[in-house]
Amino acid sequence: MQEVGFTVSRAVPQQVHTLNEEAWQEWEEFRRLELRKRIGPIAARKQQKMLTQYPPPIQQYIIDQSIQNSWQGLFPPKGAIPQRQASHAELVAAMQDLD
Repeated sequence: MQEVGFTVSRAVPQQVHTLNEEAWQEWEEFRRLELRKRIGPIAARKQQKMLTQYPPPIQQYIIDQSIQNSWQGLFPPKGAIPQRQASHAELVAAMQDLD
């Protein structure tokens, strides 16, 4: 079986994806409990809009990256997305969503 990898430029589709609710809940909990800063309604809408430009496994990667680095915000990934953040099956499904 061949490993599938892709760069951010291929990961940003023209369509809107469903929000990864589990990842979003993790992000809200992290902001509330660890940073002690709630996400306001306007910020939440903007962050969710940015996230839904990416497939759910990449949304998880974006949120994991922010939590691991104790960042206050969410940022699009730079360069290649490490495969260790998502399973092979999740990456293949994300690639198929791009077609």
